[in-house]
Amino acid sequence: MTTKIITRIVLILGVLLVSTLACNFINDILPSEKPTPEPVKEEPGIPLPQPTTTAETQPTSSSPTEETKVETTFPIPPDAQNVQQVGAGDTITFMVKMTIQDVTSFYRDTLTKQGYQEDKVLTSGTPVTFSIVFRGSGAPIVVQGVDMGGTIAVSIRHEESIK
Repeated sequence: MTTKIITRIVLILGVLLVSTLACNFINDILPSEKPTPEPVKEEPGIPLPQPTTTAETQPTSSSPTEETKVETTFPIPPDAQNVQQVGAGDTITFMVKMTIQDVTSFYRDTLTKQGYQEDKVLTSGTPVTFSIVFRGSGAPIVVQGVDMGGTIAVSIRHEESIK
């Protein structure tokens, strides 16, 4: 009886070994079926976005130098770093070592003092993100931020599309 059990175990292991070797052999012979990504083609009349260099506008410390200063009418926290103007528009981005609550309080206080009112219907947030819309004279101001793990990435802009 013990011999029959041992024979069956050896037979089962033999079948598994042969099956494994056969699968490996077949995988080595057949070409890989991994799809290769197609290059992005430029459509006529629709140019592809080109990368831009903004190294000249990025300060390397918390106190920006004269050549890294960005002119803006938006309030920017005093310890903001890497202040950049995005494209030809009036979007400003920067990093700041504050909490989400501190950044939102800064903009609520500062813009309210400048005569803007927060549009609470369009305000949203999570523990790590926020988006606030302020209305006043002219186009609404949108302030958005994301917690990057101790530093908040902030974007502020006028938004003409909000009515």
